[in-house]
Amino acid sequence: MESGATTTVEARPPGQWLALGRKFESRAQWHDAVSSAQAGLDELGDEYAGPDVEDDSDLKLMAAEERLAQGHTSDGASVMLRVLGDRVRLYARRHQQEIVE
Repeated sequence: MESGATTTVEARPPGQWLALGRKFESRAQWHDAVSSAQAGLDELGDEYAGPDVEDDSDLKLMAAEERLAQGHTSDGASVMLRVLGDRVRLYARRHQQEIVE
């Protein structure tokens, strides 16, 4: 990697992003926690819940983004990680037949 280049990370399952984000959260590394949560949300995409699930997590993410914009990084990170955790569980439920542990 050349000097001054942005660090890139390889793709990971969203659950790994959640674990990494929680690790950063426990160390009060809020910006890294936000980055991990966002990476997990991006990797998970929009097809995480079955058609029978009422999901309001987009509203929670909007609230997290507002908190981040206001400079409340710890609050924003915590909400984003909770949303990622909820979505990972919904994904696991939706795809339980396909997931190999």
